[in-house]
Amino acid sequence: PFLEQSLLLHVVVTATGAPQVSGATVRQRFEVRGDPFGPAGIERFVGNATVEVRDGKIVSYINVPDTSDAQTARYLASPPPPQSPPPGQGTPSAPPRTGGGGEASFIRRLGDG
Repeated sequence: PFLEQSLLLHVVVTATGAPQVSGATVRQRFEVRGDPFGPAGIERFVGNATVEVRDGKIVSYINVPDTSDAQTARYLASPPPPQSPPPGQGTPSAPPRTGGGGEASFIRRLGDG
């Protein structure tokens, strides 16, 4: 449901800059644009992803919002939009509210709108 909802909300993730590779770890800065950010008055959300690969498989994947970016900080500080189902669908099931920030907050916020 999360990926389907992201498509319905026109969410686009773009890698920015060159990835940094150190052994089995890859770091990549990214930005996310889409409908969920409009109510907060921002154009995009910026974060940093760290991926660790072992034996050809991803063993760790961490996204951390860049809170030094003004738009990202404003988005994270904004209240979640009222929940409404996507056109033509019933009530969406939102991811669990973890009470934390970072990736969980970002994923939860996309799921809320």
